Amino acid sequence: MPTVATAKVVDVPAPPDISSMLAGMSMTTASPAKKSKVPVVPGFEEVADEVATAKRRLKQAETEAAMAEERLLQDARQIYAARAKAGNFSKSLNFAGKQTGGVRVSFTDRFSALPIETKDTLVELLGERYAVMFDEARTLTVKKTDDDSIRFLLETLGPETFQQFFDVKIEIKPKEGFDQRQFDLPESVRSLARQAKPSVVAL
Repeated sequence: MPTVATAKVVDVPAPPDISSMLAGMSMTTASPAKKSKVPVVPGFEEVADEVATAKRRLKQAETEAAMAEERLLQDARQIYAARAKAGNFSKSLNFAGKQTGGVRVSFTDRFSALPIETKDTLVELLGERYAVMFDEARTLTVKKTDDDSIRFLLETLGPETFQQFFDVKIEIKPKEGFDQRQFDLPESVRSLARQAKPSVVAL
């Protein structure tokens, strides 16, 4: 009988997936430190040390001042709100010191804008007061600014064409005087509008 040849099955490893291949390419290797090409000028060591030391002290002083300022502002915000709710609103408060004239904390009538998605909630909470307390500011951003696109916009504008060239952004912004009137609003509304950080100056 003739001999029948049988094929030998050889296991062939599966090729690596694309993500694995790309991952290897994206790995970064540490580059050896490069020697500075900036020339070194001798003969000014004393004043250079003086400047460097002063800058380190200034940075440390700024850090300490920022930490102390934040501690003061925590109390200042509570006093600011309590006085406003009691009918004694003031944008600025003086905090007396023992060895210095103290500091003045001044709150500003500037607040972060709210997403337009919060409008329904605000209207539900405030009713007619919404229109008194907030404005709706619209921002239009041009996607294409090449000459042909601008010329096309100037020559013809229709609803569909307009949407192809512009992103429309609408935000809700507190009106002028909101810094005082905010204290007449529910806390759930006040918490949505973040007031800008107060200024603190030495007296």
